[in-house]
Amino acid sequence: AMDSLLQIDPDYQSDSEAKLEQLMVQNSEDLPMEPTYEFNTNVVYQMELVSEENSSVVDYGMWFSENENYMATQVKNIQSEDKNQQEMPASMLSVIDEKNKTMIIFMEEQKIGQVISMEKIKEIAVQENAEDNTNTDFQGLKKTGKTKKILGYTCEEFVSTNDDNNFSIWVTDELELFQKNMFYNISESLGGNTFQNIPKDAKGFMMEMHFQNLKNGEKGKMIVTEINKQSKSINTKEYQFMNLSQFMKN
Repeated sequence: AMDSLLQIDPDYQSDSEAKLEQLMVQNSEDLPMEPTYEFNTNVVYQMELVSEENSSVVDYGMWFSENENYMATQVKNIQSEDKNQQEMPASMLSVIDEKNKTMIIFMEEQKIGQVISMEKIKEIAVQENAEDNTNTDFQGLKKTGKTKKILGYTCEEFVSTNDDNNFSIWVTDELELFQKNMFYNISESLGGNTFQNIPKDAKGFMMEMHFQNLKNGEKGKMIVTEINKQSKSINTKEYQFMNLSQFMKN
């Protein structure tokens, strides 16, 4: 159920429920968070993943704020052959809080939440990558010189290849709100320095990405389908924080 957060690397898609449960056994009371999280822009991505066993299309929203220290993701719709994936609760909002180095999962309907340490997420990701022998690092990101418009914004293409993956990323610098490179932050907290080698001119907002895993043939794409000025506010005092792993089970 962490797919909404871990969309950057398709290798993170596997065993996500077990991983989430492993993260959620910790007590969340000691971890810091903000009293409120305010968002003013919602970006909808459609992600399509194709592997030998399964194909799925996931629509999810990313929430952004003028406060650059946090952002959030929320799955809107899953069409998948995998029944486990389909049952992920739609009322679940995951906030990635860079300042406090925490991820907070809010179950909005039930008004319950859980705080997870980014360090803990990183530990598990590093350990998983080592076990899978997966190379998550970009070998530099190179500009191809190609441009195209997506939703009216001019985007430039960057490509990257390593032993395991091919990436093609379309980035725009025409969206003021998104000058901070959020993908760098997420990837670093997930234990890869995947976006460490991003050249300065690629640090805009990612509008489209195509990837292919050369080892197992998995491939996928993410494309921005909507950008909406929309307000959302989460008041953490309204939530009871507890261990959510039981809610992830059927």
